[in-house]
Amino acid sequence: MGQTLRGVLRSVGRGLTGADPLPEVLDAVAEGVFVARPDGRVVLCNAAAVRLLGLRGVPRDLRDLPLREFRTVEGLALVPRELPIAHAARGRRAAADLRLPDDRVLRMDARPLRRRVVAVLREVTLDDVLAVERHQLERLKSDLIATVSHELRTPLTSIQGYTELLLGGDAGGLDAMQRRMVDAIGNNGARLLTLVDDLLAFARVDAGEFTPSAEPVHLPDVLERVDSAIRPGLPEGLRLVRDVPADVPLVTGDPVQLERALRNLVGNAVKFSPGGGTVLLACARDGAEVRVSVADTGMGIPEDEQARLFERFFRASQARERHLPGAGLGLALVKTIAEGHSGRVSLISAPDAGTTVTLHLPVRNA
Repeated sequence: MGQTLRGVLRSVGRGLTGADPLPEVLDAVAEGVFVARPDGRVVLCNAAAVRLLGLRGVPRDLRDLPLREFRTVEGLALVPRELPIAHAARGRRAAADLRLPDDRVLRMDARPLRRRVVAVLREVTLDDVLAVERHQLERLKSDLIATVSHELRTPLTSIQGYTELLLGGDAGGLDAMQRRMVDAIGNNGARLLTLVDDLLAFARVDAGEFTPSAEPVHLPDVLERVDSAIRPGLPEGLRLVRDVPADVPLVTGDPVQLERALRNLVGNAVKFSPGGGTVLLACARDGAEVRVSVADTGMGIPEDEQARLFERFFRASQARERHLPGAGLGLALVKTIAEGHSGRVSLISAPDAGTTVTLHLPVRNA
């Protein structure tokens, strides 16, 4: 609400206590104003409210009438239970869009004030309505993702824990077939946990809660941890090579998030390099940046799809055609993490010629 409207509401509040009479300025503002009792009986309304709703009569004729008796000039009745006034009467602010028969849309914002309800009414465009609805849908989507992800994480963590116990022999020895089955359970559980963690990360981003820490980070140490996590599960014939000098300068960031981004990049390189080849991890200073590159000799990505690779849920056509696992969140999360560290991510690729994805991060100031 603008400053003028806040002033109107303060005036209404003073007028309701009898401190001074309600100013005639109410009839001069463009917004419609209603003041009602909790039972829906109107204490006053201004000329703009009558005009905007197309009500029959003038403001003074409507005083002390319950909302259910209000009629438009076309004879249509207002439906009190659909108005925010009814919700505000129960002590909380409420807002809603009212669609009128002539295709106009009015936004009513109602709030409790000194044992009364004050509602402000203004005409809005279809673009305004769609913007609000899009925001509400995005918020609902984020809430749903966060809730479902939290509910999934608990049983998945339990599955992973029991899988590790079985593989460790805590319940007795496993024969070769049983071990393969438990390995499959563990691998698929790990994939699901990764998906859940990615969804939770995006839920935090959408809620404005994604705030990486600002610690000094030595990227060669991060890459060593990534290597140790990925190397044991490499497919037969695929080589993982590191070209990482120890004297790479520090960057400022969140070591957990940066490791997550790099695990995503290396995991993608491994997944998209079927039948052998090489995945190269390289790290070096380039002016005011530290560049971390993950290059593979895999299938590559068509040029017309590359611009969309960092969109959420987008998957390259080869991945879909070859039924490779994934939800299309990895590169989107890498981009989010890079930008959260004042950095960026770039990609070079060609079909059957491999892909190189590079994380560019600013050097930490001394």
